[in-house]
Amino acid sequence: MNWDDLRIALAVAQAGSYARAAQRLRLDETTVARRIKRLERALGYALFDAVDAKRRPTPRGQEMLAQAAIMARCAQAVESVEADGLAITGRVRLSATPTIAEQVLAPALDALLTTHPGLILTLESANANADFARWETDFAIRLGRPQRGNFTMRKLGEAGFCLIRPQRAPRPGDYLCAYPPELAQTPEMQALQGMSELPPARLQTADLNVIDRALGGGRASAILPQAFARKWETDPNMTVEALAIRREAWLLAQPHLRDEPRGRVVSQWIVESFHQSDFLTSDNIVEKSEN
Repeated sequence: MNWDDLRIALAVAQAGSYARAAQRLRLDETTVARRIKRLERALGYALFDAVDAKRRPTPRGQEMLAQAAIMARCAQAVESVEADGLAITGRVRLSATPTIAEQVLAPALDALLTTHPGLILTLESANANADFARWETDFAIRLGRPQRGNFTMRKLGEAGFCLIRPQRAPRPGDYLCAYPPELAQTPEMQALQGMSELPPARLQTADLNVIDRALGGGRASAILPQAFARKWETDPNMTVEALAIRREAWLLAQPHLRDEPRGRVVSQWIVESFHQSDFLTSDNIVEKSEN
């Protein structure tokens, strides 16, 4: 059995298709399919079923992939230790919203990558939650307490929010910025439902930078984190009202990283990045494991 075949099988499980796994591994899709077939012949059972245009692990495939994931983590741990036993090396994947990636993490990247030249950080900037069960990420930062899962949880603090709108009386053509319908249950959108005096929601986006730019036109109203609201407090044409709503920021991590040097380094860097930014209105570091 070839270890590289196991690595490809893990990539298919994470990506959900041969094509996406091939993109990640920089291989041809036919090569991925051929290597999976070779591994299935060696094992004597199918690893994946085609379900709803995705490759889903079979029950026996799930058992094998769980063991392969342990092997992968061990290999990564070996690679992360250099001869002197001190240097931090290897790849770490971190998932965060575009706003947190840009406002909190990006300004602190130099400090991490300069201090640890052997470390490779893959920063995935997306609003969708990465799937820990499918090993799509090593770390993730989420706004809102996560549901139970096979990860460790660390509360970073709370983000406050403000209502920002034009100082003048409402005019025809004014509009409200809101999240898309799939985010209607967030505290921000719940708060907007009770504000009947606001104009209709005619811009829907989850990109806070877009909302912030829209406010500059003088026609829009929106709820934004206090980190965005501060610059509008000095604008005489806008009014900023602090709201009572809060969203908790949580750091999630694959459990094995708790015992790995690079996991501890990246975790501490994330905590320090939030401390150095003004994104959170309060810091409240609490660590616990959820399974």
